[in-house]
Amino acid sequence: MKNANNSISGTVSGDAPIHPSRPAATPAEAVPRPDDQPIADALARHHQGLEQAFDAIVVRADGGDPVTLRAAWDAFERELLRHMEIEDVELLPLFERAQPEEGRALREEHDVIRENLFELGLALDLQELRATQVRAFAERLRAHARREDQSLYPWLEGHVPQQTWHQLGRDLSRSEALAKLLATRS
Repeated sequence: MKNANNSISGTVSGDAPIHPSRPAATPAEAVPRPDDQPIADALARHHQGLEQAFDAIVVRADGGDPVTLRAAWDAFERELLRHMEIEDVELLPLFERAQPEEGRALREEHDVIRENLFELGLALDLQELRATQVRAFAERLRAHARREDQSLYPWLEGHVPQQTWHQLGRDLSRSEALAKLLATRS
């Protein structure tokens, strides 16, 4: 079955994602461990968590406390940098062997996103952050996430070694918790 992110996944009891190449879970295993979820699904969910955290920052930016806004920005920035580091270190080297041009393009987008993060953080510190900058950055992140959802993540499903699969699942589980925390803070 294909999910909204175009990755292949199945379900157990109708709601728990499983990896397509693994046997179906028994009822005692119906809820997968965080590191057993399909990598593409975990990464796509992490993108969603980052987007929700960023949306919460945008809401805070509208007349909110600058200290609270800066703290939220710092946490978001760390989380996004961590997400890209996982991709750059663990996933893109594998992907670039099979699809070198697309892999390089994704790395270049990561570089631009890092530059944008720095520029936006500086503008925030100088109290010169503008809504147009924030909207442009949000659109860049969404476009990048769509590109990864369409190229990198589907490829990962059949090509990532089991050890990397489990480590990535553990890393993203910790990351998702932070993204959800950021998104729900008021």
